[in-house]
Amino acid sequence: MLQIAGLLDSPTKGEIFINGKKCDHLSQEDKNFIRKQHIGFVYQNFYLLDSFSALENVIIPQLINGSSFNNARKRAKNLLSDLGLSKRLYNKPRELSGGEKQRVSILRAIANRPKIILADEPTGNLDKKNSENVVKIIKDMVNHYNISFIIATHNLSITKIYISVDSARCTRDGVF
Repeated sequence: MLQIAGLLDSPTKGEIFINGKKCDHLSQEDKNFIRKQHIGFVYQNFYLLDSFSALENVIIPQLINGSSFNNARKRAKNLLSDLGLSKRLYNKPRELSGGEKQRVSILRAIANRPKIILADEPTGNLDKKNSENVVKIIKDMVNHYNISFIIATHNLSITKIYISVDSARCTRDGVF
């Protein structure tokens, strides 16, 4: 489902709409543009670029999306500071804990201010404490940045937290 929602695979039935635009039969270039503008991805395995620092991992998607380096750097620093990573800006992924890597991964996904984040097992590689922290971060981002998250998970505690967020908001914003 996440592959289809992210316009990476085509559905065998039904239609895909993003921002009111039918997307299932667009060209690859148009799908890439929609992903770049409206969709962020968070994965269980982080997929951070190993030779780049935490700061650079959050800057890069913004540069790809057309931001100036100075604006991208400023936004990345602010985002990393907001999640308690201001002392880890220049650390490479191999120097970060699992929870820190996932926070950088989430920030990379929201750096371009997408409308929706598709998250595949975002707590799958984390211990209980870090999992709870990531869930809190996601909840805060839903409220603070008005971003919707679609999360695929086997962790039932995440579903209980999200179902209790606000039923009306869950239905309206697509947060599951």
